[in-house]
Amino acid sequence: MKAAAMKKTLFLCLCAALSFVEPARAEAPPVFDRAQRADGARIAPDRFLRAYDPLTIFFPGDTGPKAGGPEDMASKYAAVTPQPAGEWRWIGARALQFRPAEPWKPLSRVTVKSGSAEQKLVTLLPTPTSTNPADGADPTPELTQIALTFAQPVDVAALSRLVTVELRPAPGVSPQGGQILSSSAYDIRALERVDAGGEQTYVLRLREGVADGRVAILRLRLSDEPGLDDETYELRVRTALPFAVTETSCGRGWSDDNLGGVLRCAANGDAPAPESGDAISKNLTLLIQQYNNINQ
Repeated sequence: MKAAAMKKTLFLCLCAALSFVEPARAEAPPVFDRAQRADGARIAPDRFLRAYDPLTIFFPGDTGPKAGGPEDMASKYAAVTPQPAGEWRWIGARALQFRPAEPWKPLSRVTVKSGSAEQKLVTLLPTPTSTNPADGADPTPELTQIALTFAQPVDVAALSRLVTVELRPAPGVSPQGGQILSSSAYDIRALERVDAGGEQTYVLRLREGVADGRVAILRLRLSDEPGLDDETYELRVRTALPFAVTETSCGRGWSDDNLGGVLRCAANGDAPAPESGDAISKNLTLLIQQYNNINQ
């Protein structure tokens, strides 16, 4: 009896001791491949759009299919105003991208929203695909107009507002002695397009021609939005230097004596007779003609 009571007492003590021991808990391993941003979705770009620039929304966690692919219900994740034509596509589980079917309308405003994130973007004016005269072309005797060709039409009023023309003395490096023309010194008009869907050319006509070696610098701001002044296109056109006699000489066998701007020729030994006035005039005329032919 005593032995049975002792066994029962030991069993009860063991059960009481075990009740105070907490069962071991398996801790979940840390997840390193599911990092999440604390500031929500991010929209790129964040300032401006060029012709066919895409819009990309980066989500803080896995939102779309890991393999990527087209998204037919993009309105669940983002909204673009004004709504353009194009395709939404996942480029991974956390990035949704929109590619426009047509170029963004120049100088317009686009608003992109995704959850609490919102971005207001400015579409830039496209740069010319070609110009006439071309940048770096040989000097022209007189500059009367500049043609700018764009891949798509742009608003003439906006183009006139964003263009400036500066004239500088050759070689055009220093602004000292330069002059910025007022908008009344030229006008801008669109030429008729041969193909309705083709390029559009605009001509800037100067009311007074530019010559005498001066350099015309055309600058085109690509946006009228404050803070985007650094987005600029620049074209430099040089005009030919005027004809000028820089050096005179009496020729072989004659000594030169230049006094007060007057050249006096004195015979030096058996020197040939100097050319007559008619011969000198003909030679000078020939030199001028050759100079003009070179600069045409």
